Parts: sequence; structure tokens; C-alpha cells
Amino acid sequence: MGANMNRKRMGIAALAATIALVLGACSSQTEPAREAAVTPTTQAPASRDCSDIPKEPKVDLSNCDLVRANLRHANLTEANLRQADLTGADLTGADLTGADLTGATVTKAGMGAATLTKANLSKADLRWADLRWADLEGAELEGANLTKASLEGANLRSADLRHVDLRRATLSKVKTLAYANLEGAGLSGLTLTKVNIFGAKLEGADLGGANLSEADLREANLIRANLREATLDHTSLSKADLREANLTRATLTGATLREATLLRADLHEANLRRANLYNTRPHGADIHRADFSGATWVHGETCKEGSIGQCKT
Repeated sequence: MGANMNRKRMGIAALAATIALVLGACSSQTEPAREAAVTPTTQAPASRDCSDIPKEPKVDLSNCDLVRANLRHANLTEANLRQADLTGADLTGADLTGADLTGATVTKAGMGAATLTKANLSKADLRWADLRWADLEGAELEGANLTKASLEGANLRSADLRHVDLRRATLSKVKTLAYANLEGAGLSGLTLTKVNIFGAKLEGADLGGANLSEADLREANLIRANLREATLDHTSLSKADLREANLTRATLTGATLREATLLRADLHEANLRRANLYNTRPHGADIHRADFSGATWVHGETCKEGSIGQCKT
């Protein structure tokens, strides 16, 4: 009887071992399938090889790999270059009028003297791009990254630069920013001497410490702009809207502010010596310790030397 019991126990153990082996094999076969089923396919599609596509007007080059491509003087008017990779490409003198470069990578690209009028460069990566003497009139640049980009001599008339950080871009000797939309843009510390910024929208822009000497800011919208410690010597601000602007310790020696609106502006400790304030609207402005010596006051009076915090006539 004992021998029979031992044989039964051995049979049960062998059966259990066989079942375990079968289950293990099934598990190992189904595990990759299960893993593949739960792994998301989020990888972005690779850039297209567009080497054989003719580079001509209205061509579709979206998502193309154009790294270091030679597109010098190419006619790409109204071309679709959305999400294209143009890193290090040569676009010198190219015509990109009305082209769509939304989200394109244009880092270190040569775009000197290129025509980009009314082109869409929203959210484009333009770091270290060479845009010297480029025509960007009416171009869309909202959200673009222009860190270390060179814009010397560029035409930015009516360009959309809302909320763009230009602090580390090279804007010296830029041709014009007239009528440009620079609302909320970062321009602090930049040198914009003698630049035409006529009629530009600079509401809420940061111009703290910027050098705007002899610049043309006539009719500009500078509502709530930060001009703290900015240099505006001999700058034209006639008919500019400076409501609630921060001009604390700003230098406006010889500046022209005829018919400008200074409602609730902060002119605390500002230097307005020999400035022209004829027919301005300074109601509610903070002029505590501001220097008006030699300035032309609201009704044409000349402020005496030592006019601190008020115009002494």
C-alpha cells in the first residue's frame, strides 16, 4: 500500500511540473504581444528626403530634410516649409515672399538679403540665423526664437513680433520697426538708437535700460511699457501713448513729447531737462523728483533751472 501511495505522489508531482512548464511557455509567447499592445507609438515621423523635389514657387517642402541645403537665390514664393529642417541652409538672397515656415528649424541658416515679406515664421527656431538686410515686412514672427539672430539692417516694418524675446538678438542698425507689433516683446537693454519705430505697438513691452536715443517713436503705443532707466535723449515721442508707462529714472534730455499722453505714467526721478512737453496730458502722472529744468511745459512755458518735481516758471 505504501508503494502505491508513493507512486501516486510522484505522478501528481510530475503532472504539476508539466502544467507549470506549459503555462510558462504560453506566458513567454504572449508577453511581447502584450507589451507591444500597450506601448504607444508617439515617435514623430522622420523628415522627408526632398532632394529630388524642384525648388520652385508654391512647392510643398513641409517636414523636409533641407539641412545645409544650397537654396541661394531660390524662388520659393508661397512655398510650404512647415516643420522643415533648414539648419545651416544657405538662403542668401532667396525669395520667400508669403512662404509658410511655421515651426521650421532655421538655426544657423544664412538668410542675408532674403525676401520674407508676409512670410509666416511663427514658432520658428531662428537661433543664430543670419537675417542681415533681410526684408521681413509684414512677416509673422509670433513665438519665434531669435536668440543670437542677426537682424542688422533688416526691414521689420509691420512685422508681428508679439511676445518675442529679442534681448539676445542683434538689432543694431535695424532698418525700421515702423508699425511693427511688439506687444509684450522683450527689448530690455537693447541699443535702438536712431531707429524708426513710428506707430509701433509696444503695449506692455519691456524696454528697461534700452538705448533709444534719437529714435522715432511718434504715435507709438507704449501703454504700460517698461522704460525704467531707459535712455531716450532727443527721442521723438510726439503723440505717443504712454499711459501707465514706467519711466522711473529714465533719461529724456531734449526729448520731444508734444501732445503725448502721460496719464498715470511713472516719471519718478526721470531726467526731462530741455524736453518739449507742449500740450501733453500728464494727468495723474508721478513726477516726484523729476527734473524739468529748461523744459517746455504743457502751455509753452519754459521751466526754470532747478525745476525738480514741478515746472517753475
